[in-house]
Amino acid sequence: MATDYDASVEKAAAADGRDDAAMSPEERLKILIGLRGSRHPDAAQQSLARVSRTVELTELSTRKVNEVPVFDVPDDLPMLTTAGMQELLDEE
Repeated sequence: MATDYDASVEKAAAADGRDDAAMSPEERLKILIGLRGSRHPDAAQQSLARVSRTVELTELSTRKVNEVPVFDVPDDLPMLTTAGMQELLDEE
């Protein structure tokens, strides 16, 4: 049985998903650079060691999980998790 808390969490997750989907590539990159800069202040002076693949949102199909839209990504698209981001930031 769903509680008010569960409903609130689902609404927040749906709102987060809509906000994320509405972000431009430039906004996403700005967030990434900010995260990298907070961990490695001199990172802007270093060259990027890795290159990420950018996928247009129009290339992805969506489905709903618990009424929240979820993108179906290609199998060959690497998943970047919080732990994975931390590992990238910890590398020198």
